[in-house]
Amino acid sequence: GLEIQPPPPPPGLEIQPPPPPPGLEIQPPPPPPPGLEISETSPPLDSEISNSNTESIESSEKSLSDNLSVFDSSENGEYAKDIVSENNEEESSASTYHLRPSIEVDSIPGDKLHAILSEKEISLVNADGSSLKQTIDGELIIKNPSKKHRAWDIEVELSNTSTTDLGGKTVTVRELEATEETTIPYSSNGPRMINVRETIDSEPERDQETSLSLVLSDNPQEVLISIEIENISSVSLTDVTLRRKFSSNFEIPNSPEYSIEENSVVWEIGRMSVGENRKLSILPNVLINSVEKIPAGSSEITYKAESTVSRIGFEDVSSSGRQFSYVNAKEDDRPGVWHCKCIFENKSSFVVSLSGASVRLIGRESPILDLSDLRQDIPPEGSWESMEKRVESDDQPSFTQEVRYSILPRVSAQSSGTVTISEQNLSILDAQILKRFDISRIKSYVSSDLEATITIENTGSATINVMRIIDDVPGIFTPPSLEKIHV
Repeated sequence: GLEIQPPPPPPGLEIQPPPPPPGLEIQPPPPPPPGLEISETSPPLDSEISNSNTESIESSEKSLSDNLSVFDSSENGEYAKDIVSENNEEESSASTYHLRPSIEVDSIPGDKLHAILSEKEISLVNADGSSLKQTIDGELIIKNPSKKHRAWDIEVELSNTSTTDLGGKTVTVRELEATEETTIPYSSNGPRMINVRETIDSEPERDQETSLSLVLSDNPQEVLISIEIENISSVSLTDVTLRRKFSSNFEIPNSPEYSIEENSVVWEIGRMSVGENRKLSILPNVLINSVEKIPAGSSEITYKAESTVSRIGFEDVSSSGRQFSYVNAKEDDRPGVWHCKCIFENKSSFVVSLSGASVRLIGRESPILDLSDLRQDIPPEGSWESMEKRVESDDQPSFTQEVRYSILPRVSAQSSGTVTISEQNLSILDAQILKRFDISRIKSYVSSDLEATITIENTGSATINVMRIIDDVPGIFTPPSLEKIHV
């Protein structure tokens, strides 16, 4: 913990540092204080700014034009926003730090850059759940809520874009004026949030496959309609509602499980957690007035979610505003010793997330200050100062610097969907049976051969797939042999 200083020189002599090794003209920097890591493989410099002002520093409260290396992104057009080296693995944590929950972001005073993914699904499926048609219309909305300042150099990194027609993972917007917003539309197809299936059974008491046929009768007949809904997404669904429409042939029984609105039954399911499965049933009576098929009505399921149907999401959102940084170098009482500090100022109404800073003395490879994963929120009109670093230099030191920052983003995703189950039809079972003989009279006390013909006609709208015919032969007739029966 001891710093070794050269002895004070005799009066009138300038301080001379010890001679460097042969071939080396630059004195190595002093060791960093505990807790400060100096990286030898820092991200590339964004710009090099030399300080040509030769006036002596009298106070650290001098204006920025006095003996300061100034980097002002709002004036010179070169941005210091979130400069990330591709081979610097530490920056992944800084990027993740940007995407904080919206509740946390909202609790911080100041403007943020809003990025919203919004999708709407409209699907039509068969009764077994297989897809007939699906459209997913999406929008990437970027809003600047500031009433005073613009944001520029906006870059949005997205994940899971393969099911969309965005054409890539990166979306860039050059700038947004105060209160301005921009919308990038896209579409998707394939992913789903829910699985739905519907079964109708006119013979529910039988332990067999379901039947969609009814017998032609003046008496109402009961059918069982069951709809199964399963959340197959990775988030909870909200406002889940099932609306079942019926034709006028149906008599709907009252139940506390649903509400009846004219010819529709509505189940307010509400929230469905991940993987949850709900089965909803109803037993209406069907009035039959002809053999024509009866439309059984259609089911429509609506839902909302704080996620996207296409599974697209945010990886990172970065942007720049009126922010700048500089290095303040103040000379010590001893000539040739400078106390240097990196200062970052936020001159906008935005909250700025500061993730890293690196300062190099021109002529030296190793940075005198290298901070990563800072996780500092700079409020509107706020500033940040680094720790002070001691630099030995006969002349006014010149610096290059790199500051990684971004306007704090507020990201959110939302979707809504409507899934309709295609309508099924109930068929009506009816048949006509006729029996006739080829002769109408026979002689008494004499055996007579006669031919009986039974004719069955399907006069209904249902397919007859199983039939059994019983023909009672009275005792005065001799039953036919099997070989004389033809179908």
